[in-house]
Amino acid sequence: MTARVEFFFDLSSPWTCLAFHNLPGVLERTGAAAVYRPILVGGVFNAVNPAVYAAREQTDNRRLQHSWKVLKDWARLANVPMNFPSAWHPAKSIAAMRFCCALEEDQAALVRFARGAFASYFVRQENLDDPAVLAAVADAEGLDGAALAAAAATDVVKARLRTTPMKSSRAAAMVRRRFSSTRAICISATTSFRSSKPRSHVEKDSPVKDRISITMLEGGIADVRLIRADKMNALDPAMWEALAEAVDQLKETAGLRVVVLSGEGRAFCAGLDLSSLSNDRDPGASSAGGSLSDRTRGIANNAQYAAWGWRELPVPVIAAVHGVAFGAGSQIMAAADIRIVHPDTRIAIMEMRWGLVPDVAGMALWRTQVADDVLREMIYTNREFNGSEAKLLGFATHVSDDPLAKAMELAEVIADKNPHAIRGAKRLCNMLADASDAEVLQAESDEQVKVIRTPNQMEAVMAGMQKRKPNFTD
Repeated sequence: MTARVEFFFDLSSPWTCLAFHNLPGVLERTGAAAVYRPILVGGVFNAVNPAVYAAREQTDNRRLQHSWKVLKDWARLANVPMNFPSAWHPAKSIAAMRFCCALEEDQAALVRFARGAFASYFVRQENLDDPAVLAAVADAEGLDGAALAAAAATDVVKARLRTTPMKSSRAAAMVRRRFSSTRAICISATTSFRSSKPRSHVEKDSPVKDRISITMLEGGIADVRLIRADKMNALDPAMWEALAEAVDQLKETAGLRVVVLSGEGRAFCAGLDLSSLSNDRDPGASSAGGSLSDRTRGIANNAQYAAWGWRELPVPVIAAVHGVAFGAGSQIMAAADIRIVHPDTRIAIMEMRWGLVPDVAGMALWRTQVADDVLREMIYTNREFNGSEAKLLGFATHVSDDPLAKAMELAEVIADKNPHAIRGAKRLCNMLADASDAEVLQAESDEQVKVIRTPNQMEAVMAGMQKRKPNFTD
């Protein structure tokens, strides 16, 4: 029996545009069939909210600028042609969606028209509210534009758009979740595209390609994701090895400015995959391979390096954490310079539950983040706490309903700073836990000598004075 997917779409939604273009590939891989359903998501059916449109037309709206940046990255990864204006003037798509409703009984024609309409708006930036433009799109797709325009203007089609086949409760829920739901569809489709072939810098026999994805975005931002989503990114031998290899690759990546670390699926990282443990393992052996006592990765063993390695990276690391971060997952989170969590994220230093002590570099990392007595309580009791409490206790830097978007926004800010000064600042921050006052003061002077009056430092000054984006060299 063939599975059927109902694809509800609105021509004014950029996330839906990405999902629309990737859906055929998903259907081909899964053997499913799709039924396309036009629905006006830009407001509650045909009631457009003027305040939303007014806000989106503000050229200095940083949130929208970030949204366009994220869209541009996904469009490039998914190989979907899209143009992105400096301000988003969203289509009032009632007329376009009436054209779609008039075609709903002919699914092949509906798909052709929708593809043409998406290109009209997101590539040529034409007005989707103009029936003449829509008729031209229909003609270009081999349809009768004039007849379609006449059908779209009938009371029957207008009523059909108002009474979409979705149940009212489901429709209301979809409208409330319009951004998150369309984004979820799009990311699911493009994730399969991204992970379907190794990156040029990942060897074919590398564990990274099966456990971690590394995507270099514009501006030297590395989007690093744990992709063992079916196991909530739990740590098996391959994941331990992939984390270490990812760190090593990033250390050698030219032009790297900042790393955003996150997990795909339902969790950031659920900790150790207990099912991967061997019953006959030596007491001193590490689940990450090698011995717990041996320093196989500089000052760390293999497991510790999976977390500590992110602290050793010369550039800032921002963790975007959702779902759960248990045990070793909480310690990998701690390795990030900045930690952004969803308020409902479940976090626990879980080792005491199994009669163990935390040993994935957490002790060396938490000492600069959490008060001593708080840390002791959380270790001794393995009590679970959420993202909001994590922020209050010091385990997290920020709380956000969309940690990854917030992390990317912050990464863009950091990527626009003098890269040599950023690296020097990280070296200074890394030494604060151990160095004496005299050593810190000397290090401040040494780092400043390295950057002052250099071309990048002068560029930072000039860009600020000229109110333009800086152009640094690595």
